[in-house]
Order: sequence, then C-alpha cells, then structure tokens
Amino acid sequence: MNYYNEIKSRLIDNEIYCKVKDYSKKLVIEVSKKYNRRTLFRMKQFYNIFKDEKVSPMATQLTLSHYSELLSIKDRNKLIYYINATINNNLSKRALGEKIKNNEQVLSCFLY
Repeated sequence: MNYYNEIKSRLIDNEIYCKVKDYSKKLVIEVSKKYNRRTLFRMKQFYNIFKDEKVSPMATQLTLSHYSELLSIKDRNKLIYYINATINNNLSKRALGEKIKNNEQVLSCFLY
C-alpha cells in the first residue's frame, strides 16, 4: 500500500469512528445505555462477518456471549471451525474462549 492510500484509509477509519461515537451518544440518550460505542462496533463486526449468511438457524444455537468470543477471529475458516465446534460439542463461552486462546484448530490439524 502506498503512502497516499495509507493516509486515506486512516482518515476514513477516523471519520467512521467519529460518526459511530456520535451515534452511540445519541442512542444512549434516546434509547438506552446498551447502545454504547463498544456495542455498536460489535454489531458492525457481526454484520460484516455474517452479512452473506443465513444467520437465523445459527443464531438460535449460539449466545451473544459466544459471538463476542468469535468476533476476534479474522480468518473465515477458523471462524467456521469454532462455530461448528461450539455447536457440535455444546461448548460454554468459557470453553470456547479457551479453545480460541489455545489455538485448538491449528493443533488439531497436526494430530490427524
């Protein structure tokens, strides 16, 4: 990426950040405290990850706590692996977090 594109990207990211911060302040005042800046970013992350998926069946099998653990995963294949592992093994949020922390997927690839 050249220097111009890097600057442009940072300006756009900053502009989006400022808008989200403003929107969250308005929502907190008008609706409730649950629409803070962090929650809005999580909503945006969730949308960006699952926008092309039919989430209804999947959403009923995992809790929001599970999704908060999953949102840190950028690699699509890893994400799918951890979603399936959570559903198939009925993992708690804590167990899912441990598997992600220990990078279980990479380790399991070497075991087979």
